[in-house]
Amino acid sequence: MKGLIERPEWMERILHHGKAWDIRGTPTSKVGERIALVQCGGPQWLVRGHATLAACLPVDADMAARHENLHQAPGWHERYSTPHAWVLANVEECDPVPVVKKRGCVVWTDV
Repeated sequence: MKGLIERPEWMERILHHGKAWDIRGTPTSKVGERIALVQCGGPQWLVRGHATLAACLPVDADMAARHENLHQAPGWHERYSTPHAWVLANVEECDPVPVVKKRGCVVWTDV
């Protein structure tokens, strides 16, 4: 299973505050797959939950403004030239499970 790597502040929003769009700079081919949600940062990475990657949508500034409640990431347009919303559905929190950190992994890791 692939694990989507998230910083702690984004992980909390995904698990507890309705963040359903993860804004990324490229599209993904993993639409329809069940994925692990991996929290990075600190001395150890942790699987904190699972989700289905339900869709991948190109996003412009107007669309992002209308759906800020879904991405919860103001200012994202300054970081990405071709932003996409990776739509997370059926998000479920789990007991934290340690994951081995792998050098070079910035978006996905194997779990």
